[in-house]
Amino acid sequence: MYFLKNLLNKTQQLINDIIPNININLFLLIYSLICTCFYSFGFWMDFFSLNTSFVEVFKIGISIILAGLFLYYTFFGLFSFDLYLLKLVLILFTIFNSVFSYYILTYNIYIDTSMMENVFNTDSKEISNLLSIKMFLYIIVTGIFC
Repeated sequence: MYFLKNLLNKTQQLINDIIPNININLFLLIYSLICTCFYSFGFWMDFFSLNTSFVEVFKIGISIILAGLFLYYTFFGLFSFDLYLLKLVLILFTIFNSVFSYYILTYNIYIDTSMMENVFNTDSKEISNLLSIKMFLYIIVTGIFC
């Protein structure tokens, strides 16, 4: 227990030393990269399982990463005029990404417009079947601690 507490304190101190000195543009770029690579993990697993050559997978993968970086960075840049609004958007975006990535990895689905329509048309019984301790732990680890 002491080891974990000491590790947490050192990590918090490192974060406190780095975060105040980071440029907002660099932070948004890093966060966009994390969103593109980490929260789309289910997509990347399917993408790399394609039976194509390494060069094709590499070229398409780099293109997708650059497009994702551009889209995320542009979206977050819209809120960068107010740091408190940006912080709120990033927090909500991180939690929503955690929920979406949980369902993508657990049920092997992709979130699209028809899936979102189904989400808004579910009843309380269906919702209670989808909620689990595993989901809440996943959201806490990937959405709150990250």
